[in-house]
Amino acid sequence: MISTKSPMMMPISRRALMSGVAAGVFAGTFGRVADAAPQRGGILRIAYPFQPTSLDPALGRQGGDFDFLYPVFETLVDWEFDTMLPKPALATSWTYPDSTTFVLKLRENVSFSDGTPFDATAAKFNLDRCMTHPKSTVTAELAAVSAVEISGPHEITLRLKRPNASMPLILTGRAGFMASPAAVTKSGDDFARNPVGTGPWKFTLWRDNEIVSFRRNDNYWKKGEPLPDGLDFKVIADPATGLRSVIAGESDFVWALSSAQKPAVDRAGLDSSIGSSQQIFLLWLNQAKGPLADVRVRQALNYAIDRNAYNKATEGGYNEVAQGIYPKSHWAYDPTVASYYQYDPAKARALLAAAGFPNGLDLTLTGPTDQHSTQRQEVVIEQLKQVGVRIKLTPLSVNDSIKAYFYDKQYDALLIVWGSRADPSQGFNALFSKDSPSNPSGIEPDGFGDALVQSQASLDLKTRAQALSKVAHIVAENALIVPLVFDAQYSAFGKKVKGYKPTLFGRMRLDTVYLES
Repeated sequence: MISTKSPMMMPISRRALMSGVAAGVFAGTFGRVADAAPQRGGILRIAYPFQPTSLDPALGRQGGDFDFLYPVFETLVDWEFDTMLPKPALATSWTYPDSTTFVLKLRENVSFSDGTPFDATAAKFNLDRCMTHPKSTVTAELAAVSAVEISGPHEITLRLKRPNASMPLILTGRAGFMASPAAVTKSGDDFARNPVGTGPWKFTLWRDNEIVSFRRNDNYWKKGEPLPDGLDFKVIADPATGLRSVIAGESDFVWALSSAQKPAVDRAGLDSSIGSSQQIFLLWLNQAKGPLADVRVRQALNYAIDRNAYNKATEGGYNEVAQGIYPKSHWAYDPTVASYYQYDPAKARALLAAAGFPNGLDLTLTGPTDQHSTQRQEVVIEQLKQVGVRIKLTPLSVNDSIKAYFYDKQYDALLIVWGSRADPSQGFNALFSKDSPSNPSGIEPDGFGDALVQSQASLDLKTRAQALSKVAHIVAENALIVPLVFDAQYSAFGKKVKGYKPTLFGRMRLDTVYLES
């Protein structure tokens, strides 16, 4: 039997792992002094660049939804902010009695905010719904699960089709969010606008493209939490405008700034936070469309991008340049992938000529409309122009660009940030699996699926990292994306905001935040 306390679950020592991420998560707040004792009360006003696609965890379409889900919902398993290692949440422990059986002990005396109990029946309801709902966006994440059984009032057993060591971290994501079965049944399709979970706050208001609000859940099982009485997410599409709202005192916190805005933040005397994350800015490529069906064209695009120049122009040089999909601080990082596509415009032109495009080619691109997204697009467009790739850009809102590229399949490429997944095998799966909604081509490279399965077969992190290396090399050889830089997770806030901590996952978690009076 393998349990959460077994050495096999953490074969890399915590000290060794932490030394590896210490430089990566420079959990910095700039210009801050030691915080006083946490205080209770107040409404935290957050300037956020877009609204969620859905507040139903199983049905949402984009990573930014997570920041709106965390206040309302909790997952079966959580992750540590700085290591991404799994830790207890609504499940207090988990074991693998054998390689295809995964058992979770559930927390007792927990209720949803509507007063109904959280128990094994509720957990099974949620997992079954994720696997069978026709609009579920997480079916692929639970593809290894053949059945969910109630093995006790507060215990569930997942029967697996094959060994899968990624299950704990899979259950930190959408598949692990627990919604009230009573509320889901009552609201039906309207649950996306009337969410009910076990989280620290309750949903209260959503006015389209204006505000999403949450207020304290007085029945929350963690006594004394949350500290703020509520959260108001003010939808402000342009982060620069969001920053000005914090400077003016109209908001308390602005999320998703470009790190190039640090001088403006410093001049305003705001506090700020910056840290390495696995969120990544990348150029998505639909390999089913036109010239991008030729691997040589996709490789040419990778050679055409000067990532260091891109980083300096768009992020002030603060961000980590990306070659693969995980940063250097992540346990699954593979340094050998970095050797694939060093900046080489001559090689890019040669590959385009070999693919039948000696005079260049035309591609279509979409992406968000805010000021810094526009700047990122302009830099990429200019760099590609130097090797003969002509880009026709159609800027759209965040949600509309996601829909147009992934679901309507209208464009060759998309430039936007991607938040990855807690378990790296699921990150690769979400990006490149033929069945993933994040892969509009519906095509995956030869050997990819088998390599991905192998990366989930062992509980030993070192063994898994070696197996994931093979997956990363398949992705790089096929040039399925153009990675640019990892998001520095830069946020700014007023002096009364205390306790904020960045996460390696790159998601905004407000568990530790409070407002100083």
